[in-house]
Amino acid sequence: MNLDAFIITKDDRHQSEYTARHDRRYEYISGFTGSEATVVITNEEAALWTDGRYFIQAERQLSCDWSLIRMGQPGEPSVTEWLVQALPSKTVVGADPNLVSNSQWNKWESKLKEHNITLKEAFENPVDRIWNSTTGRPPYPEFQAYVLDLRYAGKKWKDKVNDLRKKLNSIGADAMIVTALDEIAWLLNIRGYDIPYNPLVLAYVIVSRDDINMYTNVTKLSTEVELHLKARNCFSDSCVRLNDYETLIPDLRTKVQKWKKVLLPAHCVMSPGASRAIYSAVPSRKRMPRQSPIIFMKARKNQVEADGMRKAHIRDAAALCDFLAHFEESIAAGKEWDEVNVSITLDQFRREQLLSKGPSFPTIAGFGPNGAAPHYIPTESQNVLKIYSNSTLVIDSGGQYLDGTTDVTRTIHLGTPTDFEREAYTRVLIGSINLASLVFPREVPMSSIDVLARTSLWQVGLTYLHGTGHGIGSFLVVHESPIRVIFTEGNLTFHEGYFFSDEPGYYQEGKFGIRLENIVEVIKAHPK
Repeated sequence: MNLDAFIITKDDRHQSEYTARHDRRYEYISGFTGSEATVVITNEEAALWTDGRYFIQAERQLSCDWSLIRMGQPGEPSVTEWLVQALPSKTVVGADPNLVSNSQWNKWESKLKEHNITLKEAFENPVDRIWNSTTGRPPYPEFQAYVLDLRYAGKKWKDKVNDLRKKLNSIGADAMIVTALDEIAWLLNIRGYDIPYNPLVLAYVIVSRDDINMYTNVTKLSTEVELHLKARNCFSDSCVRLNDYETLIPDLRTKVQKWKKVLLPAHCVMSPGASRAIYSAVPSRKRMPRQSPIIFMKARKNQVEADGMRKAHIRDAAALCDFLAHFEESIAAGKEWDEVNVSITLDQFRREQLLSKGPSFPTIAGFGPNGAAPHYIPTESQNVLKIYSNSTLVIDSGGQYLDGTTDVTRTIHLGTPTDFEREAYTRVLIGSINLASLVFPREVPMSSIDVLARTSLWQVGLTYLHGTGHGIGSFLVVHESPIRVIFTEGNLTFHEGYFFSDEPGYYQEGKFGIRLENIVEVIKAHPK
């Protein structure tokens, strides 16, 4: 391919956080199974970048052929800094423009250009050359999409589209390309099975003043969904025209000729925005790079969604309490448990609950040193530990329900904790309570409240490397923009109807972990 290096991202074509097994190219090439990774391969070297949640996990999973780059740590190079060190000038780096957000592409391209290195669009992905059905590449799921009933959605999809059109009209946009899967699911009140742990449908949507076009695998849309979207004999602005998934780019090049300005989603907190390939299909003079208005519409739960979130959390809490009681009773009766047993059994307890649609992410059950890896996921192929009474067990889990999404963490100890474990747990608990009980003026930035969760730890020289809070969807994704609580970034503010996590922790590498997490809701306060 005449390339000196190739960048492999974790993304699918929609820049999703969780991807179908079919799209996990970084996992196939490296063996690393965490949800955050960027890989660079040259003719001589291979390197993988990941964040503080996965440092310990990556050290275990990567072979000695790999260099692990710990993102955000002092002295660690960025992707472009590493490439500049590894390659001479006048070399060519490739990346798949379908799998890189435009904002990320521009950053890479600008930095590499300073050192006379070219970033080239490689529409034929080299990983796809060697990873196919004959070499074990899993297909996409075949299950059909379905309609989310109005009693859970709370608002008709046509009303949501009308609200979106008003916002587009107010900023002078003739159309918008909707690329994020959770935005499409929310906008059209549909759900599916294309992404593990996320009830999403692989699709793009174009909303203009005159029509709505959806690009997807049409065979996955049931008659119920077609009727819901008014897709049959669609000739108006209030029905959805169905198109084949692969025709988006050529169709976009044709449609854009009649538009003056097209809103192309830009980076917003945890949402990377549209891909480089989609930006390239729209002439630069017609592009309107903006944060997707759907992100902010979706984050403010309507009354039905808010009620559903509260009810889902009550049922979810009952499932977790039932599991913990069963777990402690069986331990007392002499049964042996390991981390995989905890994960599987807790998932089963959740599935017994009304309206359950399975877990919202892979259940994290880390005992002792494994609990010190914040996002350790026990599998049979890893260093699974038996659970004894000499350390902590961190259980981070969540459920998908038709009326809401949950995410909760508890840390337990089956024996007598050390004084240090007690103090660390207490300081984490203090931080959790401080944040959850906050009353604040509406103009306070999200980033500024992070110190409340950390101060008790900071006072004794302790900290943790992950954020304190993230937004959460309503039967959608477990990490939802625009909410992110971390002191290092962000100046957005809270609104009524926002739901987000409160999850301070402490991790002593090789020893134990502690994390406590609840979902909190932003409501209007009535102080004296």
